[in-house]
Amino acid sequence: MSDGKVTLVLTPWKIEDYHGTEHRGPGLDHLGFKVESVAGFKQDLATLTGVDPEWMSPKTPILPSENEVVMGLLASCRYGQHQLCDPEGNLLDVFE
Repeated sequence: MSDGKVTLVLTPWKIEDYHGTEHRGPGLDHLGFKVESVAGFKQDLATLTGVDPEWMSPKTPILPSENEVVMGLLASCRYGQHQLCDPEGNLLDVFE
């Protein structure tokens, strides 16, 4: 669904998709952001994390093995091009 500015993507949810992770119930999965350039975004992110790595570095709120499953699911979103967690562990998907 879209109003021309904001797009809401509704996708099927199956617990089987999260095999090997802690329980995650249905709900908001991730936020996506459209940027002018994914390469520019990555460069800006590297600059920010270099200046203040403790507070600006992406942090995963889950175990590395769970992170692989969750990030794999996130990468399956048809809009995203670059997936990461924000400093608080929220899932983000960035695209041009």
